[in-house]
Amino acid sequence: MSELRPFREIQLQWLSQLVQDRGLSPRAVQIAAYIVLEHYNHRIGKAWPSFDRIAKALGVTKKTVQRAISELNGKWFEITRGNGLTHSTEYVPTKQTHATAQRIRETQEAGKQDNIVTLRQRGRRQNCPERGTELSDKGGQNCPPNKKKEQKEKLNPDEDSDSAVNMRQHFVPSGICFVQDWNNRLEEHRLARLDRLLPEETHEGRRGYWLPALVPAERASDLWVAQLSAVKKSAASAFDARLSAVAALR
Repeated sequence: MSELRPFREIQLQWLSQLVQDRGLSPRAVQIAAYIVLEHYNHRIGKAWPSFDRIAKALGVTKKTVQRAISELNGKWFEITRGNGLTHSTEYVPTKQTHATAQRIRETQEAGKQDNIVTLRQRGRRQNCPERGTELSDKGGQNCPPNKKKEQKEKLNPDEDSDSAVNMRQHFVPSGICFVQDWNNRLEEHRLARLDRLLPEETHEGRRGYWLPALVPAERASDLWVAQLSAVKKSAASAFDARLSAVAALR
């Protein structure tokens, strides 16, 4: 690894490491994520929200923000204190956490390259036969569109899909802003909140939920459709497990 990449390229990996830091309080994790997601200026390379603004946005006191910043100082942020009048306090992710997130990103990219399967070799092309078929008098076989299948896919976009079944699960601790992001998105689809939809589990000493990502994907994207399907499947499995537990007590 030569030089540090732009923070926007490794922001997700940085946040992933942040929420897994068991040495931080949940409030410090929430405030750090808020600073990066809402106020970090990628062109300038820093954020400078005031304590009052952070406190108002998260519904906490100014002293709570100050205590959290003390936890983050030097470990997750290089902080330049302001005078509160003409110069605001500035936050820059530490070089150590930036470099760690970059190594994770590069490892992930290398893994994707290893998983690439070459379907066509140079100089060996597979051509469709030129002779006619029973369905067409032109070269190759053109299958007619399956109207029933297309209609079923439109009506049931959340039915079993490989992307939903094989989607990697991420642990999202309770009490951080990511949980609220998920709750807001689920409410848009008239679904219950996470605390009613999924069981709260313990992972590495923290309570939280297993979800298909730390934060929901963009609305109406294929990834979000797969994420929503995965959450619904997890909720259905949790519901079946509760029914089985109740039946066992009878």
